[in-house]
Amino acid sequence: VMIGKLGVIDNNGKLIKSNPKYDYFQVDKKLIHYNADNVIAIKLANFYGGMGGMQHTSYFGNLELCKKEFNQHLIFYPSFAFGMIGLGIYHLVIFLKFRKDKTYLYYSGIVFSIALFVITVFKFNYWFIESFYIQFILFSSSIAFGALSVYLFVSSFFE
Repeated sequence: VMIGKLGVIDNNGKLIKSNPKYDYFQVDKKLIHYNADNVIAIKLANFYGGMGGMQHTSYFGNLELCKKEFNQHLIFYPSFAFGMIGLGIYHLVIFLKFRKDKTYLYYSGIVFSIALFVITVFKFNYWFIESFYIQFILFSSSIAFGALSVYLFVSSFFE
């Protein structure tokens, strides 16, 4: 019995179009065997319909508790990332006003890379662009740009 699915899957179980967005599925109470063992089989697929996996927490249990955890996850990390973007913009504006002190520019780069890292690690970029390649490029760039920004930030204190 299929409980739920994301993306487009044909009758044979073949993935036609992936959908990497987060969601939750409720098991019908008629399918649960109380006071007995229950088996849940989860089929996950990657972008090519092959084997997939779960990178983040999966919740099993009471629907209301699962929804609460699910929604907290969806609220906290994007809020943190957008807060970091705001902090980066603030320091970028300070740099534009006082161009001699480049530490503001480098710090801005650090917090922008942290925001990009959080967005890509928790896959929130899929809300806008459903591409594994774009996600991989953004994730890798966040690490490289963050390391460069930290190096420049620290080096600026020794000038």
